[in-house]
Parts: sequence; C-alpha cells; structure tokens
Amino acid sequence: MIPDNVKEFLSHPGTGTVASRDAQLQPNQIRAFGAVVHPNRTTITCYIAELRSEAMIANFENNGRVAYTQASPLENDSFQLKGKYISWRPNSEEDDQFLEARQSQLREGMTQMGMPEEMIAHWNLWVCKPGVAITFDVETIFGQAPHPETGKIIS
Repeated sequence: MIPDNVKEFLSHPGTGTVASRDAQLQPNQIRAFGAVVHPNRTTITCYIAELRSEAMIANFENNGRVAYTQASPLENDSFQLKGKYISWRPNSEEDDQFLEARQSQLREGMTQMGMPEEMIAHWNLWVCKPGVAITFDVETIFGQAPHPETGKIIS
C-alpha cells in the first residue's frame, strides 16, 4: 500500500521520469509528467509523451518492470516507485486537463522560487501532448531526497 505521505507527495506538482530496461538489460528512461494514485492505493498511472514511448512500452511488455521517480523542487523531496506493469493507453482529454493543471502549478511554484519565466518556458517539461498513460502495481517505494532515509525502502 502506498503510504499517506507518498500519496500526498504524488498529488503535488513535480518533475519525473519513467524507466525500464530492454531484453539486453540496457536501461531506458523518459520524462514523466505526473502520476495519479488509484483508490486501491497499490496502483498508479503515470504520464509520458507519446514521442519516444514506443521503446519504453515494448520494454514494459517484454519484462513487466516499471520504475517511476518523482521529485519536487518545491518541496525538496523525491520518491521512486517500482513495480509490475499492467497496461498503457493514449491519454484521455481528462488526463490532458490534469497534466495542464499540474504543469501550471509547477511553473507557478518555480516562479515563486525565483526562477525567471523565460528560463522555465524553454524546458522540455511541458511537451506532453499527445501523451500516454502507463499503469502499474507498486511493489516497492524508495526515499530519494537528501536525508537520513535516502535509499531505504519505505514500503
């Protein structure tokens, strides 16, 4: 089960990546744009751009392993969730609305931290349409922010 603090953290804006590996054990990583914890608190859906998603989806379907990492420059925290791939689908209109709101919150927070809007606008954090939703069951969660619990299994 995803603990309350991790569920809460994932509901906040942040930056993320999704990773897996191919049959030759070569890693693959792609930018992620947010995640949603399902009501069962063991499953999440994370979002990636359709561009460059083909190899990642092939890896998931080949080995069934997913690693999602989300960091928050606004909260100075980070978690990695690893688990078993369930499925993928094209983003729905509802997904796109969720991602647009999340990105707006992240931009606003980074601006409040003092980052110039001109700089933020050039990052590739905002290219998520068309998008793909990746759903997986979370098996292990690691803390990754710089604190005494870094690298330890949380759940």
